[in-house]
Amino acid sequence: MSHENFQEQRKVIEYYKKVISVDPKNYYAWCEMALAYNMLGELEKAKDCLQKALELNPELPMAWYHMGTSSKHPTKMEKERIIRKLLKTVK
Repeated sequence: MSHENFQEQRKVIEYYKKVISVDPKNYYAWCEMALAYNMLGELEKAKDCLQKALELNPELPMAWYHMGTSSKHPTKMEKERIIRKLLKTVK
């Protein structure tokens, strides 16, 4: 990742932290912040944000999809759970 892209992702994280400070139930902001953390390779932070987004909206396909992609080595059971949830949300 280039230095410019790294800095851009940090700005995205700071922006969504501000959004969340005003509206902590904004599941979209939690999800977008997770994507930025994922781009930076900060997978645990990304997963924490996605879990928060899913607490707020368990039917959010984007969060379920990214939950699967933000894990370096998800177990088979985690993969199956994520796939089931994702399929349920898009029906």
